[in-house]
Parts: sequence; structure tokens; C-alpha cells
Amino acid sequence: MMTNALDRVGLFAPAGENLPFFARWQRDDGLFISRAGQYDGTGQALWAIGEHVLRAGDDGLARAWLGRMDARSAGSPVPAPQIPMACFRRATRATTSSSPGT
Repeated sequence: MMTNALDRVGLFAPAGENLPFFARWQRDDGLFISRAGQYDGTGQALWAIGEHVLRAGDDGLARAWLGRMDARSAGSPVPAPQIPMACFRRATRATTSSSPGT
């Protein structure tokens, strides 16, 4: 939520600095699990990263996370990451052609 608040007021750099902690949550199968038994972390992570990319127009971050998530979720026996990943890919493709802050 803090990342979203920072992005909404145009503080894109501090918002982007808040996102790397998601990497600690990501398992080898592509899911983001913040606590055992809680499976909402994937949606939280993809939403936060995707919203930042859309608001800040941060193409570099989009490419970095997309590569990381594709590598982790490719061949995953867990189908859950595939749907949010498709949405994330669409959002990041749309962002690369828009200007920052739009």
C-alpha cells in the first residue's frame, strides 16, 4: 500500500525502492508466499509491481520483474502464477508505450 501511495503523489523513485522486498517472498514455483498457508501474496506482489510500472512508466523495472517471474513460473506445476502473469505481461506491454505518470 505504501508503494501505491507514493506513486499516486508522484514520488516514483521512493516507491520503486520499496518493491525489491517482494523477491524474498517468491518461491521457485513462481508463487509469492509471505506466510505459510497464505496464497494471496502472488496477487499482492503482481498488483503492487504492476501499478508502479503503470503509474511511473518504469520500463526497466517491468522488464526486470517480468524476466524474473517468467523464469520462476515457467514449467511450474502450480498453475496459479500463469493467470496473473498474463495480466502483468499485458499491463507492462501497454506501459512501455506510455509516458511516465500516465
